[in-house]
Amino acid sequence: MKNTNKNIHLSIPSLSAPSFARPLSPGCPTDTGISSIHTTAPPWWQGGLPTPRAIPMTATALTRENSWNSVLPSPATPTSIPSSRWRIQPGTYVAFSLDTESIAQKFAHHSAAYESVRRVPTRKYVGLVVSSYTYLSEENEDDGEFVEELVVNFVGGSPPPEIGFKDHWISISPSMSSTNQSSPSTQPNYRDQATLPPASMEPLHTATLFPWKNRVQWTTSGTRLIVHKFHESLLTFNLDDEEFGRFEEKVSEDYSSMHSITDITRSPSDEEQNQRIEKMKVPLFAFPAQVWRDIREADERDHPVRFLDEVDEMENLLSCLPQEDGDVDMVVV
Repeated sequence: MKNTNKNIHLSIPSLSAPSFARPLSPGCPTDTGISSIHTTAPPWWQGGLPTPRAIPMTATALTRENSWNSVLPSPATPTSIPSSRWRIQPGTYVAFSLDTESIAQKFAHHSAAYESVRRVPTRKYVGLVVSSYTYLSEENEDDGEFVEELVVNFVGGSPPPEIGFKDHWISISPSMSSTNQSSPSTQPNYRDQATLPPASMEPLHTATLFPWKNRVQWTTSGTRLIVHKFHESLLTFNLDDEEFGRFEEKVSEDYSSMHSITDITRSPSDEEQNQRIEKMKVPLFAFPAQVWRDIREADERDHPVRFLDEVDEMENLLSCLPQEDGDVDMVVV
């Protein structure tokens, strides 16, 4: 039987891709006929990243002035897009989930592929918006359709699990006493152990009291989202300028150390570990998402890496669709 799978992808190349972006592993690895969009970009530390599509002249970015603008680019801000379209500001905590419904809409209703995509289980995670981009859709520019893109750093119940990332975090108030300087690498369960940064690293304080105790803000691990559905709320959890500035300083410090860390931890003989390290980084590609302003909607507050597992599961499904449902050239936007 001929291979009818065609360039079916979950993600799209970002118009605002940072230099530290990483590829995701392609799905259905036994099918050599599948050309995954993820394989077009090498790991960021190897250099030579392909140049993403140019940010259109109508693109507008929201990002606070920070010490790591070289990491998160700030495109020029024109006046053609109203400020009312910037619904989600940097420094805002959000809940988010993979939007399976928007992905399923690319297939015929009630087809096998449509139902399979809708059945993929997803959960709602918590993250801090570090950059927000709004631009006119290339496909629907004449209709004035806007695209809202977010770079979100994960929030978890413990420090990042992978070697090279375990010190890349800062606690969120309310938290255990910052006088305890236990190493997070030796006591990784932050919820049960007083594994805090050095005493000089004060926990982040949100303007509205964070709804859970002992949460951890990851500094170099996260994801990139295209907002397909936004659930507004009067209740907002955000960092003020001073707190966001402290977060930026920690991010800048952690990114500065990543080159040497990854050189040490990456081993050619441990491909599985190398893939896990890559998956922890903010990707070059954005994923369709539902976003909630009220983070209390989140039902997965401890293990944000599971979001990456959901992405992999969806990628594999889209890449391995049966013949009758897979004969499409689909990029989810």
